[in-house]
This record gives sequence, structure tokens and C-alpha cells, in this order.
Amino acid sequence: MVAVVAAFLVVLIAATPQGRAAVASILRFAGVEIRIGEPSPLPTGVPSPLPGERRVSLDDARAQVRFPLVVPAVLGEPADIRVADDGRVVSMFWPGVRLDQYDGTLAEVWRKDLGPPWPESVNVGGVPGVWIQQKHGIQYNPPTGPPQEFRLAGPTLIWQRGPVGLRLEGPATIDEARRIGASAQ
Repeated sequence: MVAVVAAFLVVLIAATPQGRAAVASILRFAGVEIRIGEPSPLPTGVPSPLPGERRVSLDDARAQVRFPLVVPAVLGEPADIRVADDGRVVSMFWPGVRLDQYDGTLAEVWRKDLGPPWPESVNVGGVPGVWIQQKHGIQYNPPTGPPQEFRLAGPTLIWQRGPVGLRLEGPATIDEARRIGASAQ
């Protein structure tokens, strides 16, 4: 229920200038802090890997994290899987697509600074989500130490499945992102 209210508030607040001005412009959803207002400049350069990031097999990734991992059936087996920050984040990669999975019940794992167009509330396989259609900066917030530098992210779908936060980056349209997200098993 909290996720439904949070997704609704993202859209409601972002939809009106009065809403954006009336709130601290910081929304939290599925382990992601979304700052709505003036976007930060888009990052340039090569992004650095997440802390302690290493390549693993799917079985190894499942053994190294404390939350259940899913794989979108429509994408098949990932081309690359990485575990980072002592099992806090698992990133799966397919050509042009990245799926990050993390404990979405803890502190914010990611930060995004957004300007218009505003995030859109969506349904992902029966659960609420947020669609960010434009390229934007994303920052990783480790549990200790300073946040990492921003990197450039493409269109992104964010949703929560039980205790797991998910961010799917890469699909060009909301329909494609929802189709991929809904197939995650």
C-alpha cells in the first residue's frame, strides 16, 4: 500500500508547478530517491563500477545476496551478471538493457535528479511503478562512504517486488519496459 501511495504522489506532485513547489522536491520509491525540479547537468565520461563489483554466474549471484533474484523471461539468460557492494546490488545485462536488483526496504540505494518531462505512474505486473522516459543522471549511494559520481542513465522503469527494488534501464518505450518487467520471474 505504501508503494501505491508513493507512486501516486510522484505523479501528482510532478504534474503541477504548485505540487513541485509545495514539497521538498524529494520523493522516495523502491530504494530510489527522485529529486524533482531542476535537473542536474547530464554526466559525461566513463562511469566507474560499483564498489566491489565482480562478474558472477546466476547461481553464484543467488547464493551471495539476501533477497530473491528474478530474470525477465522475455529477455532470457543475461549476457553478464555482476554482484556489487557485498551483495547489496545485483546488475544483469543484455544488449542495451540493464536490470539492477537490490534490497528496496533499506535506505535509498540510487539518486536521480529530474526535470521535465516528469515521472509517470505505471503498473508493472500488478504492482505500482514509476517510468522515467528521458535520459538522466543517476548516483549510487553506498551504505558507507560518500556517494559515487553521477553516471548517465537512459529511460528507466522502477518498481518493487516484495522486498526487492528493481530498476530496468534501456527499453525505449513504457510498453516495452512494462512487458519486460512483468515477465520477471
